[in-house]
Amino acid sequence: DAPVDRDYFAQVQQAARGYPIVIHTDVPLATLQDLYGAAKIYWHASGYGEDEQRDPIKFEHFGITTVEAMAAGAVPVVIGKAGQLEVVENAVSGLHWQTLDELAAHTQRLIADETLWSRLSRNAIERSRLFSRAAFDERVHELVDGLR
Repeated sequence: DAPVDRDYFAQVQQAARGYPIVIHTDVPLATLQDLYGAAKIYWHASGYGEDEQRDPIKFEHFGITTVEAMAAGAVPVVIGKAGQLEVVENAVSGLHWQTLDELAAHTQRLIADETLWSRLSRNAIERSRLFSRAAFDERVHELVDGLR
């Protein structure tokens, strides 16, 4: 809980005032899973406005929260950088964006086009399985077997 993190959180709370936005903090896993299950769209923006070469730590390197949302059927609309590129296949299992205008346009398109949302949601669920514990264990066994 660094002061910079507390300051940022206060800024987020202030920016959300007056909008139908609920900010959840430190929720139990079951509650988080319920929230993912209720969500239709999952936004991810870690690294937005940052320089990948200068501050790579500010970008999501893998994206486990994205995978969790995908597993629950939420369509990910993620910044098209760093680990998000590996997790979300653009226009297949979610959508990538670079600008806030693209983020807004993708979001509006998903809201307006139930068929598109449904296809991407199904594909997101399927894609999330590639990152499951079972899939990981299987790949490790294949690697070890290949060493013999």
